[in-house]
Amino acid sequence: MALVERSHGTDLIGRAAMVTDSLDDRNILSRSSLPLLTQWPNIHKNPQYRDFAYIPGDYLNRVKQPGVRVWRILLREDVLPWLLMCLSGLTITVPHIAGSLLLFFSFWSIYEAGYFDNDKCAARYEGDPQLKPEFARFTNPFLEVYCWVWAIGLGAAAVWLIHPDRWYIAGPAWLCVLFSCRMVYHFYNRVDKDTRVFVYPVLQAFRFGSPIAIIDLHSAGAALILSQIIPRWFEYGVYRYQRKHFALSTWPKVPARTLRLITFLLLLVAILIARGMDAIMAPASLALLLFAYAVYRFEARELKADFRRLNRMPVT
Repeated sequence: MALVERSHGTDLIGRAAMVTDSLDDRNILSRSSLPLLTQWPNIHKNPQYRDFAYIPGDYLNRVKQPGVRVWRILLREDVLPWLLMCLSGLTITVPHIAGSLLLFFSFWSIYEAGYFDNDKCAARYEGDPQLKPEFARFTNPFLEVYCWVWAIGLGAAAVWLIHPDRWYIAGPAWLCVLFSCRMVYHFYNRVDKDTRVFVYPVLQAFRFGSPIAIIDLHSAGAALILSQIIPRWFEYGVYRYQRKHFALSTWPKVPARTLRLITFLLLLVAILIARGMDAIMAPASLALLLFAYAVYRFEARELKADFRRLNRMPVT
């Protein structure tokens, strides 16, 4: 709407005919002189997303970000840092590695329930919802139930593998984490966009720091958690700012991986100065290599192309 107003003016919208097949355009439809909404027969009866056998990651892969290499991105940017952070507070054994992985997918099931709720709230309450077409074809009303079944089942297995002798303490603690995260996401989905900027880092704290509810937190692990939260919060703040002031709905082109690497490096240096080398000798510190690879793979070329020496540029 804002883009149309800037390019053509509000008067033209009031005199124009608007033809669309999407309810997402209802703002312009309500202001045009001849609104025409065309809905094709049976368009929402595609059974592709009806009652599919859900596993954690399905909603992200099929609806939220279809056509993207979701599993590869999830592994590189979420699963591996999560695993390194967990193993910094545990002895490295096969049960602990398996338990940490199960713990992640237990949490991710609830985070995906938040994604689903976010899309439903956008369709119901927002004037310009940013929804993928796949959401309109998604007809599984029991997704949240499936998410909770997976979350509780995987969480129980993870707790038993990590703390077989203290499962009766760790189990309820992990359940409280899942419930708290879901409540924060419920609140986030129902507040205005400006307020969401301040709730978003809380969600990210759950996303990357939830294991500390049942796993001892190492100094390097704390640095890893913060290095995930801070750059993502910055990136999200830029996204909200440009949507509010420039009506841009695309995700901002921020060198997020570079920011993540620099943040993590600075935090590790601070820990090194304050507590010595032993404080950073943990698996979490290996995330430095993971982040460096991500920068090299996805951002280094563009950063190099943008680099300029002002004192060597021709004077105009």
